[in-house]
Amino acid sequence: MSLTPAPAPTPPASDGADRPPEAATLSRQPEPRSYGQIVWQQFNRNLPARLCFWLLVLAFHLAVFAPLIANRFPFWWELGRDDPKNPVSSFPAIFHLLDRNAWKQNNVDIAFNLLLVAYMPALLALLLIRFTLRRRARRVALAAFLGALVVAVGVGVAYLDIERPFTDYRAAVESEESVRMLRAMFPTARAATVASVAETLCDTAGPRDTHDVLRAAFDRKLTAADFARYQASIDAVIGPDVNPDAAALFAGLLARSPFPAARERVTPVRALWAPVRYSPFDDSSADKEMRDGPAARARGHYLGTDQMGMDVLARLLYGTRVSLTIGVVAVSIFVTLGVLVGGAAGYFRGWVDMIISRFIEIVICFPSFFMIITAVAFLGPSIFNIMLVIGVFGWTGTARLVRGEFLKLGAGDFVVAARALGLSAPRIMFRHVLPNALAPVLVTATFGVAGAILSESSLSFLGFGPQPPVPTWGYMLNTGRNNPNTLSHLIFWPGFCIFLVVTLFNLMGEGLRDAIDPKLRQ
Repeated sequence: MSLTPAPAPTPPASDGADRPPEAATLSRQPEPRSYGQIVWQQFNRNLPARLCFWLLVLAFHLAVFAPLIANRFPFWWELGRDDPKNPVSSFPAIFHLLDRNAWKQNNVDIAFNLLLVAYMPALLALLLIRFTLRRRARRVALAAFLGALVVAVGVGVAYLDIERPFTDYRAAVESEESVRMLRAMFPTARAATVASVAETLCDTAGPRDTHDVLRAAFDRKLTAADFARYQASIDAVIGPDVNPDAAALFAGLLARSPFPAARERVTPVRALWAPVRYSPFDDSSADKEMRDGPAARARGHYLGTDQMGMDVLARLLYGTRVSLTIGVVAVSIFVTLGVLVGGAAGYFRGWVDMIISRFIEIVICFPSFFMIITAVAFLGPSIFNIMLVIGVFGWTGTARLVRGEFLKLGAGDFVVAARALGLSAPRIMFRHVLPNALAPVLVTATFGVAGAILSESSLSFLGFGPQPPVPTWGYMLNTGRNNPNTLSHLIFWPGFCIFLVVTLFNLMGEGLRDAIDPKLRQ
């Protein structure tokens, strides 16, 4: 007889119906959200703040992609006058993207152009970090990647020094098109004679006027006013030294003969241009008298030109780079100073707090804007000096805010426990206390960017900002103020840009403040 016990009966499969209702409810609870996710959800509920955030993202992308919107160099062009079977093709816009000599690019332009080059690789890296790593590893990888990107851009700005030979591609394309139109108008003339006449006309009247008049004659739209403006230049080059073939071509042009049959014989120059064919530093004497009239818009100056013939839309786009850079860098400087000074005062307290607080009160007594003007007058009106001065004189508000947060959090249980474990003061300050006090600092930084942009615009308006030809909204506004009758568009457009960007940052800061403060959440 076997004494082996019988196997215990297998319990029936359960689908959770026999479990307590409390356990079933707990098993279906979602994963707890982080503090950042809660704040972002609350921020998205504020429609004006969310709209302002995405408009600022759009402004940043406009600053990064400005060379793709306004550029004097074509993205691609092809000339085949000498050998049509083997045309010369090149990519000038890419070739001159990091060239300091191309159109007087400064360090800010080089930094944004480096961001443009690294945009797609950086976007792919961010997507990989977002969808392949877990939350904790994702934060570390994101911080490391952004730090490496900032260091790479800084090193590139400091050591990248590329200067390539300059070519006026716009004039070259117009000269080539003039030669092709002359060939189509006078098919029996020798090629050398046509090229000589085209070169003479371009040297005498300018490639742009020559191209426009020939195009008008070719399209049978040459008016008496256009011809009278151009006839003096043609008459000046007709003399005894001109050969008979060239004289015949000049006579044909002076007769303003229509050329309907030539339309089929012209092969246009193939080139791919940016929507605005001008860089912010192009000073063309031919455009000085255009202002914002129909002639300027006909040449591609959609918002007109300034007193130097520079395109207003291009300068507004590249001025966004200067304003955003000064605002962000200046705020980074004074937030860093405010966190260090205010954190030391709030954590150590006692005589340290008393000395730092009295120093903050002394600095607050001086009007900051006049101190900034005085410092810029001594140091010089460069972009770096303006960022440094605004950052150095704007830290007091952040320091007082951080001091109050450290005083409030310094008596918390987590701080007492950290001290009991023997952690050092810097570790407790920056590893445990600062992350809990960082939310109001972010709100202050958002408002500070708007204030820094407004300060830079005010300095440029008064003549203490970055000097020409650096495109700044404040200097453009001052130019319009000095010429209100002829350059009134330089008052409206830069003023509108300043108003829009400052308002967007202020509204976004209010939305961020409401999302962070539990008492103000909707």
